[in-house]
Amino acid sequence: MRSCYIKLGEACSLQHITTLKKRLNFILDNVNVGERSRILDIGTGKGVYIYLISRRYPHVNFVGIDINEKNIAQAKDIIQEENVELVVMNAERLMFKDDTFDVALMIEVLEHIPHPEKAIKEVYRVLKPGGKLIITAPNKLFPFETHGFRVGSKCYGTKGLGFPFLPYLPEMLRKHVANARVYTPWHLKRMLVKEGFSITNIKFLSPSLDQLRINFPRLGRFIEFFQELLELVEKIPVINVFLTTIIVCAMKVEK
Repeated sequence: MRSCYIKLGEACSLQHITTLKKRLNFILDNVNVGERSRILDIGTGKGVYIYLISRRYPHVNFVGIDINEKNIAQAKDIIQEENVELVVMNAERLMFKDDTFDVALMIEVLEHIPHPEKAIKEVYRVLKPGGKLIITAPNKLFPFETHGFRVGSKCYGTKGLGFPFLPYLPEMLRKHVANARVYTPWHLKRMLVKEGFSITNIKFLSPSLDQLRINFPRLGRFIEFFQELLELVEKIPVINVFLTTIIVCAMKVEK
């Protein structure tokens, strides 16, 4: 069955400074990277996370996969290290043996996959026992749709501003106008636990205004001020569950 979410995600670039910093800090705070570790980056896009992490851990083995051939070609232009392998591959059919990786990343990927549960099963299979998965998903509780919207087969972006209240529509209506899925925190956790993961940490990230900086450079000072206010909200319990992104660290446990 063809997915109703027809638009592939836009690959994150090195221009998205705040976005990268937030996610990278969470990754490095929640995983132990040893010299012989193997890290799988699913939906690697332009390879920015591998690029940044590999600079800190030059002896770690990295594999980045993406279904988009153009993304992999661009990633190969950025990353030249011998310890990095970049491959065109479908997240729902990982061509690796069981228990291969110590860490898997799925950053801004799950919402675009036609069969997300199938992808989670595959990640569980290729992770070693005790291996960690770092995963993000758009938060359904956040009132703005950051992936834009569509009318028929035409997709429209919002230049980083977000389309109001679209996440709150019932799924039977939302799937006809939204470009990507959204998840409640409990839905995401339930999906991971069902496939054999244990949740070790969960956090809610405020909107990163990098796209606004790119599209509206003259508003730089105002955007920076607003970004600082949003990051303060990340520290406020209850209120922070309404922020843009859910980021989770989950560990593979034996079923």
